[in-house]
Amino acid sequence: MDAFSQEKKKKKTFIAFSGCVSAETVTVAVGTDATLKCSYDAKYYGRLSACWGRGPIPSRGCGNEVLKTDGTSVLSRLSERYLLMGSLGQGDVSLTIRHAEEGDSGVYGCRVEIPGWFNDHKQHVTLRVNAGGGARLLWLCMVLPHAAEVPVC
Repeated sequence: MDAFSQEKKKKKTFIAFSGCVSAETVTVAVGTDATLKCSYDAKYYGRLSACWGRGPIPSRGCGNEVLKTDGTSVLSRLSERYLLMGSLGQGDVSLTIRHAEEGDSGVYGCRVEIPGWFNDHKQHVTLRVNAGGGARLLWLCMVLPHAAEVPVC
């Protein structure tokens, strides 16, 4: 083993995260409702404040905020299309975007404000809104035995 390889093996990488961060992707068709999941353990923590924003979650609050709740009711929302349809009392702060448009595509961030330093639950969700329908029909053709190798669709 050469000196470069030995030195490379000695180096270690440390990655630090503040709070809990997770991510997922949701794909819907234009005109349908999109639900971006986010929840916390309300039995343990009680009702907590939460917010949703467009783009990455900043170190405090939600950037480009689209909706905010105090854990009991919605305090503010950018549009009537942004709703919390889950049970806030059970910690469901999933964001529903009514009649999704292509312009709604992008990254959204959910922050649940858990008391204490660096405890906030943070979740990134990427929304993809497809024009022309979200479901695609796949035609399968098969060759039937004794059918002169003519595909039947």
